Amino acid sequence: MGPRHDFDREWREHPTPGSPALWVTRAWAPALQPGRVLLDLGCGTGRHSLAWAKAGGIAHAIDASAAALAAVAAACGALPVHTRRLDLDQSHHRLPRADVVIAARILYLLEAPLQLVDRALHAVRPGGMLLLGDQTTLLDEVQQHLGGRASWQRASASHLLVRPLVDALPDATPSHRAYCATESS
Repeated sequence: MGPRHDFDREWREHPTPGSPALWVTRAWAPALQPGRVLLDLGCGTGRHSLAWAKAGGIAHAIDASAAALAAVAAACGALPVHTRRLDLDQSHHRLPRADVVIAARILYLLEAPLQLVDRALHAVRPGGMLLLGDQTTLLDEVQQHLGGRASWQRASASHLLVRPLVDALPDATPSHRAYCATESS
């Protein structure tokens, strides 16, 4: 990774969230139910978090940029969107558990993208999914890195849907393991 991108400046100049990516909304549609939780890693101005919350879900929007999170807070009003400033390269921070975890166009900016993939996979609740959108070569590395710990589906060359398998989370509870076994059957 090269020099750090100045996201605070970028988000101050373009604070309005756009529409959620179509591949994301198609992938998460079966999971979106009232009260279900989205974890939006590298959320930017919160386009995915806001769409999820408007549809009845609860979102956790995480970004390293204070300006981006200010834009999310301004756009969400009373919607259940919880913001948290966090440098995603810091592996010691525990991520909140969620039904859907998304990291879109963020991995290529990180010094240790595979560490974040591991942490994101661990944050996925039983029966949930991890949505990754990034450079094709990086997603190829992710697939190799995950090995037999997850199943995946390529929605396109630059979009990957990942589902943890039973052994992906060694500290999973017995009910989690039973649920995963049922889901993968």
